[in-house]
Order: sequence, then C-alpha cells, then structure tokens
Amino acid sequence: MPSTPIKSQRLKIAVTGLAATYPFGGVFWDYIQYVLGFHRLGHDVLYIEDNGRWCYDPVAQSFVADASGNAARLEAGLARLDPALKDRWFFRDAAGVTYGRSWSDVVRFVREADLFLHISASCWMRDEYFACKRLAFIDSDPMYTQGSVPGYLDGTASQDERDRIEMLRRHDVFFTFAENLGRRDCRIPTGVFDWQPTRQPIVM
Repeated sequence: MPSTPIKSQRLKIAVTGLAATYPFGGVFWDYIQYVLGFHRLGHDVLYIEDNGRWCYDPVAQSFVADASGNAARLEAGLARLDPALKDRWFFRDAAGVTYGRSWSDVVRFVREADLFLHISASCWMRDEYFACKRLAFIDSDPMYTQGSVPGYLDGTASQDERDRIEMLRRHDVFFTFAENLGRRDCRIPTGVFDWQPTRQPIVM
C-alpha cells in the first residue's frame, strides 16, 4: 500500500534580531535569514526587535534617538524580500516608541507561538515573551556567550553577568555556532547549558 505524504504542520514562529538597530547588510542578513527561511517553508513568522538600545544612523555615523528612519529601512527591506513580510514585524526603540505591528498583536502572537527563537541575546526578554510554547536560544557569538559561565559557577561573576546567565537559563533549548564545543581541544566553557551545534541558515 503506498504511503501517504505527511503534510508539514504550519507553525507560529517569533524571531528576534537587531536588523533595525544596526541597519547594515550583514546584520540584516544575520537575522532575517531565519524569518525568510521559515516564511518560505510555509510557517507564520513574526520578526521582533525589542532591545532598549539607541539605533545607529549610517548617514549621521552616530547613534540617534529618532528610530523612525531605521524602522522604515527595516520595513522596506522585508517587503523587498517578500511583499508578504511587509507587515510581519514589530520594533520598539529605546524611547519605547513602537513601529509595525501593535504591541497587543505581538503579545497575542507570542502567546500562541509554537517557537520563540531568541538569537544572540538580541531581545529584552519581557515577561510576555516567555509565554510561548517553546523558547530556543541561538548563540551566534561563541565564547562571548559562554565567557561568564565560570564566574557564574564560582560566584565571581558581576551582577550583569549573573542576570544574563539567569535570563538564558529560562530558555528551553540551546543552540550554538561553536561546532567543536565540548571536544577535548575546545577551550570554551561548557557548564550550565546543554549546547547543540547548529549553523547559520542561508536562503539563496
């Protein structure tokens, strides 16, 4: 009897990033690959940028308080990749001004999300973001992320370092670009977290 193809489940996925805060091609590519990739796989994706930082203005070559230009660049960049992504984003600047989706829409989406993908500690993890079904952390900066672990374990870490580790511990699963992590010749600390190697996705 021929087997029936299994229809893949359409998931709700939130992805964090810094594409508006640092409006450069490499940074945009870093985070939006996930958004575009999940979208092309047929999933319901929302890009969230909420970090409390001032934005960099490449024209002024300085950090600026007015993030409206950065928000416009983000919207245009997403729409250029796929018109369906034009309204699939939310951005909150350092002053608390929001762009894109309404905050109430974001809270509802995250509450229903099957996956919240927190990349590189790029998001200010408000209580509302922990309401998702599954919270995954992607470490794209090996050694920087793990560098505070020894001090956390022996009690010498600063309060900021302890707070960052405690925030990370609230995630369900941990991925890292450090493919050799855990091997004898790799000196990156491995305590606290069960890291699983992964790679940067590339959408051609």
